[in-house]
Amino acid sequence: MAEFIGPAAAEDELGVWQPALPLAPDEAGLESFGPTASAPPESANLWRIALPEDRSAATRALDMAEARLAIAESALPQAEDRLRAFAAAGGPSPAIRPGLEAPELELAAWCATAGAAEEGPAASWEHAGQPADELAALPDLQDAQLTAIDRTRAFFDKICDAVRDFTVVETDLGATRVALTRVSWTGDMRTAWLRGLPADDAQQHLRAVSLALRTRDAWLRLALTVVRGALLLAALFAATPLLALPAVYRFIRQIIDQVQALPALT
Repeated sequence: MAEFIGPAAAEDELGVWQPALPLAPDEAGLESFGPTASAPPESANLWRIALPEDRSAATRALDMAEARLAIAESALPQAEDRLRAFAAAGGPSPAIRPGLEAPELELAAWCATAGAAEEGPAASWEHAGQPADELAALPDLQDAQLTAIDRTRAFFDKICDAVRDFTVVETDLGATRVALTRVSWTGDMRTAWLRGLPADDAQQHLRAVSLALRTRDAWLRLALTVVRGALLLAALFAATPLLALPAVYRFIRQIIDQVQALPALT
């Protein structure tokens, strides 16, 4: 069974990597970067990919991870479009496809409980046309808000670490570490290889490096989307503007989950 372990204890918003505390790997058994090379410091962003020894199974695992990442990447512009529609309508847009409106309804609840929306659909969802207890009918809205605040903070902490430290990608096949690559922010790469590693297995590691770098870039795009969305909705959170950031973060997470749940993934 394959494992894709990310560089931080925070969960992966894109649904590809498992959370884990970064650990500095040793390079025993690998061709050295040089006579003075040492293991990367613990502050480095370590991405660990554990693939099955069976080459076909390893290829399938990488295929699936790459497909899941591509779908998450495609969800970001969709989330931004839906945020723009929400902002333009002042609440849930009637153009949302039936069955996909849950993120907009919860975002409207965030606006309403923030006490800022006195007019428009975001306010009427709580007041005019709906029973007052319908907000409470949402699954643990207050708990969801607190969780979103914590996860938003953890996400931006992760982004700060990603831009501060160089990236290290380690690939294991079965119980054997076969390669480790260091990538600087300028794109320079240095790789240590297991002696005698077949070319096909080396290609698996290069795909793992690409997957890690694509994920890092997607996290940065997600961060920008969250900030832009929070600014877009600032007027709806006038009373508590800081709440817009976790509200938008949670909204985008819900859109990513919706898109990844579509039948096309399977």
